[in-house]
Amino acid sequence: MFALPAVLVAGLVVVSASLTGPPPPIDADMHLLKTNWCTPELVDTTIRDRSGWQKALCLVIAGKYDRAREELVAMPADERAVAVQVLFDDAKRIADKGDDVAAAPMLELVV
Repeated sequence: MFALPAVLVAGLVVVSASLTGPPPPIDADMHLLKTNWCTPELVDTTIRDRSGWQKALCLVIAGKYDRAREELVAMPADERAVAVQVLFDDAKRIADKGDDVAAAPMLELVV
């Protein structure tokens, strides 16, 4: 089990939520999202049949931060908490590798 702190998402406070089970796995599906499919040109096709956190992550990768924010706001609280955690973890990995400029918009979206 893991817990998320309260964070500000698109002007809404996401209150701490405890989720049962591990966060979403980083698997082949996550790899698909992070490769050639989450481009500004292909994002609409790529996210068509994806879950909430996958849509949000792909939109962020494609640079569509406003649409990602809309997706986050529209999600149920439990799904939003998972999406925020996935986005935060990804942004943290990018920042830890030294690319603060690339990580900043993602972090601003979820922190």
